[in-house]
Amino acid sequence: MSNSISELLTDPVKPRAASRGPLGPEQTGAGRFRGDIEGMRAIAILVIVAYHAGVPGFSGGFIGVDIFFVISGFLITRNLLDESIASNSIRLSNFWARRVRRLVPGLALMVVVTLVFSSVIVAPFDMLQISKEGASAALYISNIVFGFKAQNYFATNINKSPFLHTWSLGVEEQFYLVWPFVLYGALILSRGSRMMLRRVALPIFLIILAISFALNISWTASGSAWAFFSLPSRAWEFAIGGLIASISIRKGPMRWSVATGLIGLACLGYADLFFTDTTSYPGVHAVWPVAGTGLLIVSGQMVGSANPTMVMRVMSARPMRWIGRLSYSWYLWHWPFIILAVLAVGNSGVPIRVIAALASLGVASLAFRVVENPVRLSQQLIRSAGRTFLVGVSITVVTLGAAWGTWLLASRSTPTSFTIAKDAAFKDFFPLCVARSSPRGIPYCEGGDLKSSTTVALVGDSHAQTWFNELSSIAAKQHVHLVKYAWPGCPFIPIVVRPLPDGPVSTERCLALRAQGMRLMAELKPKAIILSQHDGAYFGSILDKSGSVPARDAQVALWKKAFEAFLNQMQGMGIRPAVILDNPTLPYEPAECVSRTQSIAACEPTKEASLATAKALMSADRAVLSRYGSTIPVFAPDDVLCNQAGCPLELHGRLVYADTNHLLFGAIQLMEPQLSNLLRSVLNGA
Repeated sequence: MSNSISELLTDPVKPRAASRGPLGPEQTGAGRFRGDIEGMRAIAILVIVAYHAGVPGFSGGFIGVDIFFVISGFLITRNLLDESIASNSIRLSNFWARRVRRLVPGLALMVVVTLVFSSVIVAPFDMLQISKEGASAALYISNIVFGFKAQNYFATNINKSPFLHTWSLGVEEQFYLVWPFVLYGALILSRGSRMMLRRVALPIFLIILAISFALNISWTASGSAWAFFSLPSRAWEFAIGGLIASISIRKGPMRWSVATGLIGLACLGYADLFFTDTTSYPGVHAVWPVAGTGLLIVSGQMVGSANPTMVMRVMSARPMRWIGRLSYSWYLWHWPFIILAVLAVGNSGVPIRVIAALASLGVASLAFRVVENPVRLSQQLIRSAGRTFLVGVSITVVTLGAAWGTWLLASRSTPTSFTIAKDAAFKDFFPLCVARSSPRGIPYCEGGDLKSSTTVALVGDSHAQTWFNELSSIAAKQHVHLVKYAWPGCPFIPIVVRPLPDGPVSTERCLALRAQGMRLMAELKPKAIILSQHDGAYFGSILDKSGSVPARDAQVALWKKAFEAFLNQMQGMGIRPAVILDNPTLPYEPAECVSRTQSIAACEPTKEASLATAKALMSADRAVLSRYGSTIPVFAPDDVLCNQAGCPLELHGRLVYADTNHLLFGAIQLMEPQLSNLLRSVLNGA
């Protein structure tokens, strides 16, 4: 029988088999059981849960998914190879039926229960998205859904979704759909060439590994979310496991096996301890957990389970095997428990997250015994693949029905007028520009008067992008050529920040993008430059030379130094700088508030609350700008968007905010006089 992250993540009571015998999912034929692989699963799920719970020492716990992928590739490949060699065939229907019995019941139960509790805890507006994400999880396509959302900087923060963790199950299931055909193709080729199947399969696996790894490196370097979420960029991890399963590893001295196992554990330990959210991942960094897992598997192959080494005995200890067998169920439940507990109590502290994670272990064990095992071990289903598929489809339909029901309930609780107005406002939200590349190949986009010899650059992060369309219109009227170079989640001033919780770029990528932007300024030589960035997003993420986030005063000092350095750099290059200060940041999602209160007016925050997030760094900006007097034009959006009472969500019939901090185009149009004056002033040098 075979395995998966799901099945990898599996069975808390006893190893899986078609019957209730003593052998588990690591077995095909007599004597093939690998208890140490259950221990590898335990390591994977423990580091994942600890990472999600915020436990110190597990900053790289996300590598647990890579561990599961390698194990899955090994076990699935080994079992399919054994079946094809023994019977000269692969029964695809039986293979997929086993997947359905193992995966579908547990996932469906988690999705339905999570949807019900989310409907009670989460704002109706957010439930519109969560319901769709639950449906995508039930269909094993959530990795695709989250991949698209991660590419869209202004989409709902995916880190708040109780179904975010199901992306890995989507990747696994897509692997299960494709991989048997790869083996089947190798089987057909081996029949025609009269070569051994394993010899035919080996170069195929190597080709898949090479192509997938190249995609992984390329997409990670470009900052694409698909490097993380897609099967093509993750297939090399499964292929590593497949390669190990397809080669014959000779028995060797026990000391070699011990050394190999210890090196594997060291690789995993290094990745878990030293990788952080700032690590560009997966990319080349994923080699550490993938290689570590591969070495652990090879270590066991070198001596066999009948003669276990010290490392294998530790990995095969009863507590490790128990956690390993329960890992699928625990993986399913731990993330929704953590997310919903944090939302319910309004506290994201480590104690709350740890309690939620431990509580989910109890629920996972109960769900396994009451729901998952009875379906998985049902003799009626085991005897009939067709009956299994029928049950699987029925369970999935019920789950989709639950998702539709929660969506319908949420839609009735959210004012239709607000939803329609927001959808309409988004149509003109994103920059409408002409893509260009500099002589040295640096990409940017342009607007305004494209024939003008007077160039002004707009730089910054996603907040700079929100100003582009209106500035482009103004620039056309003033016969100015407008160039935009801006990257979401990445400030343009020379400062080091760790990735934002929902940001699309790594620290290394952000630094590289800014350096590229400076080279672009040197090439284009604009007459003036306008800086706009989301100050409020970076406080608490500024890094010092040691790579740590320093105390409040030190962060402000670093920001001041970087901001002044930027202004001096521009003036030194003969470029006149201007600044659009950060706009107000709401203390809550406007859509969530409106869906709860049924009123836009009731959701207006005070001016003090709206400026609190960016206050420290904006004060630093103002302090630096005061040294330059009137030589640097400055515009503060809150002068227009707020009054003494507060910062309304709607002005003159136009919605102001796309989310907590990004302005909609309709609101920016209200500031045309101020933006026109800013552009005119910076060009005139006053």
